[in-house]
Amino acid sequence: MSGHHAVSLLLAGLPGAMCREVLAAACECPAPGAFRFLPVTLTSEGRRGTSISIHGHRFVALTPSMRDGFALESFGGAAVAVDFSTPHTAVDNARWYCARGIPFVMGTTGFDRREVERLVSASTTCAVVAANMAAPLVALQAALEWAAGEFPGALAGLRASITESHQAAKRDKSGTARAWMRELARLGAEEAGEAGISSVRDPARQRALGVPEAHLGGHALHDVALESAAGDLALGWRTRVLGRRVYAEGALRAAVFLAARADASAAGRVFTMADVLRG
Repeated sequence: MSGHHAVSLLLAGLPGAMCREVLAAACECPAPGAFRFLPVTLTSEGRRGTSISIHGHRFVALTPSMRDGFALESFGGAAVAVDFSTPHTAVDNARWYCARGIPFVMGTTGFDRREVERLVSASTTCAVVAANMAAPLVALQAALEWAAGEFPGALAGLRASITESHQAAKRDKSGTARAWMRELARLGAEEAGEAGISSVRDPARQRALGVPEAHLGGHALHDVALESAAGDLALGWRTRVLGRRVYAEGALRAAVFLAARADASAAGRVFTMADVLRG
């Protein structure tokens, strides 16, 4: 991590697995003191009055009905929120960040992205909103976008399909798969849409796909296939992520990016992970 000042993080989603991984990655960062944590976490109403202790840090669960009385200044001032909550709470959390001028990293998927973008654009803060925060996969996505712009229709005549596997707790279809399908459609591939995405959440099928037993509870596998109707041409690729660390490291990278831009010049802007990699 670059810079001399610690980045203060407001974690939304503890004790969820992804938010726990962000906390662990920040604690294990090679640069000592790169991050500090506000002693609260945004949670659901069901955790009213509870506290959460993880990795030597104690967090008070701040429910929606409690957080309006939360004063950021009492915990040392400016912070960047890192949100891995749920699709049902993401927009409401974003509304709260925007009302208080808190820059935020939104790694939650399955919510109304347009509404979050509208909220940010009308606010004095900025955000990184990304379905995938793994830097290598973001670079691959950027390459696909470039190819679609340079060679539209190049994959005409090929039918696209994606099989994606994630832990059973993931309720929505892979955001990465949806993003790749959009670019494959621009490249001319047929059936490049949500109907062409097969989501696997059954452990038995996941084992058959090669997911190790130890990672059934946290993985991301994507098999992308393109094939001609006659079967005389086929191409594709596979990505496999075991565990959550690569996403957590990407989220921290995004938080550092926002902390360096939390001024008037970035107000109202929604950045992507590609922006983070360029920055």
